[in-house]
Amino acid sequence: MKIFCSKYLIFFIGLALLISCKKETQKTANNFSAFLGGTLNDTLYKHVFLLKNDKIIDTLPINNGVFGKKFDLLNAGLYALKINKDVYTVFIDKNDSLNIHLNKHPFQSTISFTGKGSEKNVFLKQLEDTLKMDCNFIYQKKRTAFKTSADSIRDNRRAYYLRKKTELGWSKDFDTYPQALIDYTYFSYLEQFTLISKDSLPNDYFSFRNKTDLNKNDLIYFNSYKNYFITFLDVQAKKSVFKNIEEKEILKLNILDSISKNESIKNHVSAKMMYDFFVGNPKNNSNEKLVNTFKRINTDTEQKKNIESVQIQIDRLKKTQQLPQIKLTTIDGNTVTSFKNSAPSIIFFWSVHNIPFYNKMMKYIKENTHKKIHYYAVNIDNTPNWKKYISTNDINVTYLQTTNFNEVADKWGVFNLNRFILLHPNGNIKDAFYHL
Repeated sequence: MKIFCSKYLIFFIGLALLISCKKETQKTANNFSAFLGGTLNDTLYKHVFLLKNDKIIDTLPINNGVFGKKFDLLNAGLYALKINKDVYTVFIDKNDSLNIHLNKHPFQSTISFTGKGSEKNVFLKQLEDTLKMDCNFIYQKKRTAFKTSADSIRDNRRAYYLRKKTELGWSKDFDTYPQALIDYTYFSYLEQFTLISKDSLPNDYFSFRNKTDLNKNDLIYFNSYKNYFITFLDVQAKKSVFKNIEEKEILKLNILDSISKNESIKNHVSAKMMYDFFVGNPKNNSNEKLVNTFKRINTDTEQKKNIESVQIQIDRLKKTQQLPQIKLTTIDGNTVTSFKNSAPSIIFFWSVHNIPFYNKMMKYIKENTHKKIHYYAVNIDNTPNWKKYISTNDINVTYLQTTNFNEVADKWGVFNLNRFILLHPNGNIKDAFYHL
């Protein structure tokens, strides 16, 4: 009897061990360990939030600009790093040891990668940047000429993607994302064409929509995807007639609400729509029905606060004749307290991290000296090397610097570098949101 029981005991112990090993094998197959770390040039921030599908899954402390963590179990896929309001996408694969280096600057933050897994992330970032520049191509009014140009750009990007795929040999999990970036940029071209051309379209023109997914949660941090979504909404809204541009935005928000079942996508797309609308149309930011529609559709408290903050900053400047006081210094280190001039003046902003924009502005000023306008070129970088980019021979330009860009952004409503303030000769505001 004892021998019989012992045999059964040994059998059940062996069976338990077998099941345990099977579970552990499954666990190892589906998950993996990885290291994620990096550096940040701004020591102001204390935490990095790690997100998956728009949900915070971990918090990484930042100590003296350095963060990092070893993850024992982490699914392969696309993640997002959130620092304050900025979000950066990163793909983490099996056994990756990835270091991310962030240089945060107003309107011009940069990200670089080192370590195992860096090559595919570098490629994805380069592809995004290239596709962004591609969006500036000229839309021909004739469909055949347009289609030839759009197809050529898409085919060139696909060829680049296929070369890198062969070279780096990435996983199927990663392969989804470069394909999606290329496809949705191309689909945006096709949608946009219908907004600017009266050329007749074949019956199957919109067949590409069968390849789109308006509930793709893991693509919400890619501009290619969000831009396609917004362009699609523009095309849908084109079928209606509006009294004003606010009515159009309200309809687009309602269409978004009806076609997308994904809460995160509705939040991100609606927030981008409202931000682009208010910044692009600062004189039309007080439509109560539009704001209420956005608040009904968007469930993200932080995003709502961000949009409300944009509204407040715009309203503050619209209701005053005088610029709110901020600390600005001249080349000699003197503080500026007045913008009085014998002629009207224009304030514009520039950064050493976007010299092409600065050069463009200086070219414009030199070509328009006959307009008798004085210019205040405000550098927004907290760095002493800004002076090496300027010329003291520009008699109608006063060069200034702020070391506190957050103050400028908040008090003067500076949301991007393409921002101008027109002043009367007495220094009062003539147009707080001037279009140059």
